[in-house]
Amino acid sequence: MSTSGIPPAVQQLIWHQLRTIDHVSVLLVVRTLGSGSGLAISERAMLLPSVATEILEDLVTRGLVVREGAEFRLATDAALADSVAQLDEMYNTRPVTLVRAIYDRPAHILQQFADAFRLRRPQDGT
Repeated sequence: MSTSGIPPAVQQLIWHQLRTIDHVSVLLVVRTLGSGSGLAISERAMLLPSVATEILEDLVTRGLVVREGAEFRLATDAALADSVAQLDEMYNTRPVTLVRAIYDRPAHILQQFADAFRLRRPQDGT
């Protein structure tokens, strides 16, 4: 366990992969279902289909979820499966701690995320 009481694998997911509690919910629904359509996942996560689809696309981009046709499933990686299992346990036993961890991320993690969207002027060498 880390000093905050959050398993290191969960902390890494929170700091680098899961931007919101909705991301956590969608990821855990995918884990629970094994695989499912965007609509099935959105209903189970109690999110608008458009929101769930956007989150699913983000999770696919991050390598946590795989799309197979119209179905989504958890990526097949043993370390990821273990991390998501720990996340699921924390979601069910310590939800307040989990939510706090998501929204109390270190400033440098949030700044890196914000910097990814910053528009910069091209360098022309002058």
